[in-house]
Amino acid sequence: MIESKKKVGTSQKGISLFIVISALLILAVLTISITAQLMAPVFVATSATQQIVRENDLRSALQILKPIIRLASTAGAASQPDLPKLDGTPFTLEINGQAQSFALQDVNGLIDINSASRGLLTAFLEQFGSGNHIESILAQRAVKPFSTVEDFSQSLDRANTANLNRLLTVNSGRRRINSQTAPIELLQILAAQSGTRAQLVVQIDRRLFRVRPVTKVILSQYQENSLRLR
Repeated sequence: MIESKKKVGTSQKGISLFIVISALLILAVLTISITAQLMAPVFVATSATQQIVRENDLRSALQILKPIIRLASTAGAASQPDLPKLDGTPFTLEINGQAQSFALQDVNGLIDINSASRGLLTAFLEQFGSGNHIESILAQRAVKPFSTVEDFSQSLDRANTANLNRLLTVNSGRRRINSQTAPIELLQILAAQSGTRAQLVVQIDRRLFRVRPVTKVILSQYQENSLRLR
């Protein structure tokens, strides 16, 4: 009888210990879950704050650069060499006491993948190593224009398409590019060689170029955010 009671007591202690351990495990899981839920908004808020700071910096730069852009658009780079160029060349601007890098790009200097002539798009894709995609891209844009450069890059079989946003656009509506504001990297691709702007332009079929007045300029910072000037 005594041994039986001892067994019952030991069994009850074992059950109690199991219940306590289970309760602690459940509490730990709940704590981790709650902590994770609480941490998520903090990270989101931090990211949102950084985004706001970047956008505010861009807007501050925008106000400073508007008159400069108008002057650069009408005067041209040759007559005003000290002004920021409209071909995506980086420059430094002090915003809120800090030196930051920006770039200005005339949209007419970029290849519009939705409206570029067959000749221009073919020349780019062939030198870019994706000439076999020209027919499928022309067919695709005829049915549904590309909404972003990222959509277009997915049609190519190249692994590195990270810099295409600096060379292409989807909304200039132009069949050709402005040779004076095209990024030097784009001219190097079309000419299949390096050199100065003047050297590259003479090596490229002139039918791919057309000089147009500057109508839209993209202001970018760290190649992440952009604001368009009209």
